[in-house]
Amino acid sequence: MTASEATGLLALAMLEGVLVALPRAGALAPLRRLRSPVWAAVLPGAIVIGTFLPLWNPSLATVLVMAAAIATPALAIVALVGIARTPKALFMACALELLVVAAVSRATAEQLTTTLITALGAMSLGVALTRLVPGRWLLAGVILMSAVDVLLLTVGLGGRAAGSMATASAHFHGPEFTHAAAGSLTIDYPDLALAGALGGAVAGEPAQPRAAITLSLLAAAWGLLLAVFPLVPATPPIAATFVLLGTGHRLREWRRRAGTGQIPQPA
Repeated sequence: MTASEATGLLALAMLEGVLVALPRAGALAPLRRLRSPVWAAVLPGAIVIGTFLPLWNPSLATVLVMAAAIATPALAIVALVGIARTPKALFMACALELLVVAAVSRATAEQLTTTLITALGAMSLGVALTRLVPGRWLLAGVILMSAVDVLLLTVGLGGRAAGSMATASAHFHGPEFTHAAAGSLTIDYPDLALAGALGGAVAGEPAQPRAAITLSLLAAAWGLLLAVFPLVPATPPIAATFVLLGTGHRLREWRRRAGTGQIPQPA
């Protein structure tokens, strides 16, 4: 792994952490009226659809690219207006960063712009899912999504689908919002949405900063596998963070109840 690739890996890991740290408590709360376990199927379904549609008909890869180009900017606005903790400060920071980067490299500034818009748009979808999916079903959906992601990449279908999407993006005359990129490294839209879902799940909780740091560290460590494998699924570190947080919460709740005598003390 080169120094530039290591830098890109660290940047993407930090971006995932930002998507966890950014959502505020109560964002998109009206969606709770539509809450149902059925929505949990969207998580693994996103991986399945994103893999098999381009393989079934390569022209459908172009449809997915066009759909992302149309919907993502609007979703990014939703993220800035209705989800981010400090939308004005975030907007000003992004604008300033883009100006500085543009002064150095226009191509890098364009990549950063599309990456920021893609990440914010995916975050909106992720936070929306946390309002639609009950807690335990959300965890089950996350674990299943990660398992499907790993399986499809292991058998080679994920790589073939990624190639179809890359070809469609290369022939698409417009902005590409299907992934976030840092140099030559990328992380796909569903993975970013899953990081946003983690942020939505812990928004306003004391564990939110810890979740953001944990995910960034796990994502950076997991990404080192790219030195051995050409493609690595990005969902396992996010699923692991979900599990770690859920386990920690259950242990704290158990200790709290034990301390108040609501459950028997261990022998």
